[in-house]
Amino acid sequence: MIENIIAAFVAGSLLTLLVALWPKIKCSISRFRVLSEFEIDKAGIIGIWENRFANGAESVLIERLRQAKGEILVVGVASPTLFRPSSRIYLESLKEKIEDPTFTFKVLLLDPKGINAEERAKIEKGRNTIRDIEGTIEFLKEIPTKATIVVHTYDFPPLLFLVMTNECMFAEQYHFGQPRVDLGCAGGQVPLLLFKYESDTYRVLKQHFEYVWDEKSEEIIKRP
Repeated sequence: MIENIIAAFVAGSLLTLLVALWPKIKCSISRFRVLSEFEIDKAGIIGIWENRFANGAESVLIERLRQAKGEILVVGVASPTLFRPSSRIYLESLKEKIEDPTFTFKVLLLDPKGINAEERAKIEKGRNTIRDIEGTIEFLKEIPTKATIVVHTYDFPPLLFLVMTNECMFAEQYHFGQPRVDLGCAGGQVPLLLFKYESDTYRVLKQHFEYVWDEKSEEIIKRP
């Protein structure tokens, strides 16, 4: 009986205290929200998903690629979700661009003959990594195109998945984490971020792309 009275008194006291402090708590929460939104905007982030396969991510990527003008830059390991005849992203956005003679694709892929492709394949046990890379290279060599397609390969540990247009950039950090058994691919398991082109991150990663393209990769395809 006494314990119940004490418990009720404590609960009542805590409730009274919460009510009394609520204006300050609410203000703190609001300040935190504003700060978070401010920092996100300052970083240039205009979209974020749990991973690139999360609900809605693919549709936004397709729409942004449709809106792209001039060129699209891609960095990946094999990028089969972009460059395959059955890919939704290819069918609904890239196919139109590949038929545009004023458009340019610059694609950086992991060298399938290099030591880092072998290392990646050891991690991605549920996937034929090297064959996937070779499949993308074959696709980009053989697909009918009016656009300019240039493909380079690099041989160092993959750093990030990157898709850049004149208006925005999708970026995902690569890693050496073990992939989920049902995925096989180590990519697509960490957040995918969308940055506006005015952001510092866009500028820095564009410089990253240009450095790797010019200094740390080898041209294997240039067409038409």
